[in-house]
Amino acid sequence: MGDSRGVIRFLLANQTYSSPNSMEHTLYLRRELLAKARPLLLCYAESCAFCNPLNIVSPQSQNRYYKDGNYSAEYLAECFDNGLKIDVKPFFDFTPKGCHENCDVDFVKR
Repeated sequence: MGDSRGVIRFLLANQTYSSPNSMEHTLYLRRELLAKARPLLLCYAESCAFCNPLNIVSPQSQNRYYKDGNYSAEYLAECFDNGLKIDVKPFFDFTPKGCHENCDVDFVKR
């Protein structure tokens, strides 16, 4: 299987998915294959990543998203088109309460 990218390629080989949500579901369905192939995966003692679900990813699946924020795909695209990007500095040394956490974001010039 090789490195992490190789593992993902292996798990998604010959699988059909049409959105980030369906790809995630495909990976979920193949979790036992991963557990057999890589039974001794290592992980951080404290999470180093999290998902900030700012908006709906796909109409096919009603993923959880930050209902209090104004972070539609159109708004985020407009910010990007205006030379802005999400300021990630506030998330350095940030410890989320779970794998998904709603956080407001600020924008800075790219």
